[in-house]
Amino acid sequence: KTSGGSTILDVDPFTVAANIPAGGVTAAMLASGAAVSNIGFTPANSTTSIQTGRHQMTVKADAMIPRTTNGPAAGSTETSTNKVMITGYDFDQTTSEGVQIMFPVPKSVTVTSYTARFRWTALSSSGSVVWGTRAVGCGDDDALDAAFGTGVTVTDTLLSTSQQHTSPETSTVTVAGSPASQDMLLIEVYRDAANGSDTLAADARLLAVELFLTVSATTDT
Repeated sequence: KTSGGSTILDVDPFTVAANIPAGGVTAAMLASGAAVSNIGFTPANSTTSIQTGRHQMTVKADAMIPRTTNGPAAGSTETSTNKVMITGYDFDQTTSEGVQIMFPVPKSVTVTSYTARFRWTALSSSGSVVWGTRAVGCGDDDALDAAFGTGVTVTDTLLSTSQQHTSPETSTVTVAGSPASQDMLLIEVYRDAANGSDTLAADARLLAVELFLTVSATTDT
């Protein structure tokens, strides 16, 4: 109860819909002693649809397809104590090998660029791994045998064997093929074994890739 005699009921602002009268609760209403009930608000970040901006999409290794030419072998190892299965693709230290991801991009997602981060481990050796990614967009009636865009790489150092490693995020990857809304996005992930900064003298096991995409609309209508 205010000094003017107004009664304001206590409500949970996170469960009550915003229904304050147009113009809000005025000083005149409070001064007159009017009862003001069922006050609530909708938090600024509350929404019934997806928000625009940067979003992360995680792709596990088992959702990727190894290339027929110079594709990595699937690897699976069980830890000795807790029997955790470490599964992924083993990328060679001497030959550049790659896996690919293919998915149709929703209408709400900007398809022209992305960034990536790599989750990986190694079972032996020491040194650093150079991970890379590149992509091309294919629209309706476009040839799927299309050239990928310029690859973007990032270097990450093995801290300890059989531990989960998270690489730095890449710089922006530009998608080739003049991609348009709702195109099929073809992404390749590779180990740049010929790069002088790639010094890990053993297989590097890719566990997952995090893709960061820009959502430019709240729905796909």
